[in-house]
Amino acid sequence: MKSEKVNILSSQSFLGMAVIAITSGKGGVGKTTVSANLAVVFSAFADVTVVDCDFVLPNLHLQFGMDNPPVGLVEVISENASMNEPIYKLKARVGNYITSLNFVPSLSSPHFLKNFDEIRFREFIEFLEKKSDIVVLDVSAGLSKLALLSLSVADEVYIVANPEISSLNTASKVLRVLNEMNKARSGAIFNRYGGEKSIVNSATSMLGIELLGLIRNSKLIPESWEAGVPVVSFKPKSGVAKDFIVTAERVLGIRDRIRIYGKLRLRFDR
Repeated sequence: MKSEKVNILSSQSFLGMAVIAITSGKGGVGKTTVSANLAVVFSAFADVTVVDCDFVLPNLHLQFGMDNPPVGLVEVISENASMNEPIYKLKARVGNYITSLNFVPSLSSPHFLKNFDEIRFREFIEFLEKKSDIVVLDVSAGLSKLALLSLSVADEVYIVANPEISSLNTASKVLRVLNEMNKARSGAIFNRYGGEKSIVNSATSMLGIELLGLIRNSKLIPESWEAGVPVVSFKPKSGVAKDFIVTAERVLGIRDRIRIYGKLRLRFDR
């Protein structure tokens, strides 16, 4: 049963959103970092479950400090585990508050990929929807069959890109496919932003979708991965943590706009 959490970051009320997919045109742009940190911030507003839907190279569990989860999404879809077994309850910090969220790791297996049960996967996502206000899917990069399956079950899709031409080109390809799928493209999140205001303006025009967030390039991100703690909890008062909070508020519809700041503000992040 869904519960009502107190909105600790804003005085405005929150309405549930169902399934959100975080995707990217290519790997290495920081999609999993974005998924983990947004899920943590969302957990301050609502009951959240974040799912690692990268079935080839999953690593979301590392961002949450889990070396080798015993049961994952693979076991559920292959019917070697119940739907409740791979759901891990995590504690997290947002600002001065301790919150919690659910996490489902992937744990890939070459044998499993040959016998992927699409119906069972869809049933599991529906099961998670009934338990959570928001389900965040960290979708594998690109346009593989399994990536498209994950996107097909989402109500909203957010694409992560870096403000560089190769990343934007692959993001455009993903957006074209989403159009063909008649899937809602809810916005772009630019990660590793270094103050390139002109690139951001031209990129949003090129992609044809709204800019939802700018996440600055920060040395705290690799440090947070090393610690196994999302940066919003690892360094909650840092500039990059605030970027994730602003982006999460934008996704939830409780913040109208963001400021495209320049390089001077990005030089210091501790």
